[in-house]
Amino acid sequence: MKASRKGLALAFATTLGLGLAGNASADVYARGYLLTDDLLITVSNPDGSNALGGAGAFLFSTDANASLSNNVDPANGLAQCGGIFGVFTDCSIAAPVLSGTVQNAPGGGVVRGESDYTIFGPNGLDYSNAEAEITDATLVNLNPTSVEQIAESNLVNRRIASANTSVESSTVLDVSFVVESEEDEGIFTIEFEAFLDAMADVTDPSLGLAQANTSWTLTLRNEGGDIVRWTPDGQSGAVASCIAGFTCEDEDPFSLNNALVSSTATPQDAINEDGEFQLTVSGLGSGVYNLALAATTSTQVINVPVPGTLLLMGVGLLAAGGLSRRKK
Repeated sequence: MKASRKGLALAFATTLGLGLAGNASADVYARGYLLTDDLLITVSNPDGSNALGGAGAFLFSTDANASLSNNVDPANGLAQCGGIFGVFTDCSIAAPVLSGTVQNAPGGGVVRGESDYTIFGPNGLDYSNAEAEITDATLVNLNPTSVEQIAESNLVNRRIASANTSVESSTVLDVSFVVESEEDEGIFTIEFEAFLDAMADVTDPSLGLAQANTSWTLTLRNEGGDIVRWTPDGQSGAVASCIAGFTCEDEDPFSLNNALVSSTATPQDAINEDGEFQLTVSGLGSGVYNLALAATTSTQVINVPVPGTLLLMGVGLLAAGGLSRRKK
């Protein structure tokens, strides 16, 4: 009887050990990196001349946070600045124009520095961190706008981690078009280059779940409401929303709006792309327009310390041992 109990205990210990050994060698990893670079906005007359009479108030914001085993970085990752184009701004002139405090979840094995966009990858360490900034902005220093952001998390021994970033801007555009005929109409154009590197990866799919998300959205509206809502999806000519009376044409070589998942069914899901994007909206009349831009990256990773099937097997063995003792 003692030998039987000893054998069951050994079987359970072996089962548990297999689960823990598997856990020790596995990374549950996710990252979302997005660079929006050389972004330029033009509002022009039909002959190509500038129609932008000025800009009203503008507001920029960046935010980031990171957690590891529900422990969050206590520093404030939110930053905001704004002003009036050509008159006043409280945004920084030197790069970066705007950036909150870099986020490193307490207890992590990797520490990200300010303006540090290194990809650390699945490296056998527990960590979760995030950083986001507006490096340059046309409304502040007349340079093309550049926005960079990264969220990255990895688990080996910890149970759960997450990270996310967001960059937003809201700008009021006052435009006046030269009208020479009834067919004349104003044209709004935005163009930029994007670099996207996102991944969800679990080296042993039975041990966890990883998800990485990226998004990029433009909304242009006037006093009558939204004119266009653009979420680049990798299908040129398929603008999400463009109301009647306006014409919207886009070029988007790949999707900036992604949800990547790694699990038992999908051991790794990744995207690494760069390309040039453009949206042209025609049919505008003189007036005031509001332009809103928003970009986000996020990660969510969950580590299961013991695979469920092995744990259930161990519990079953212990239960069998109990029944055996009662029968004897």
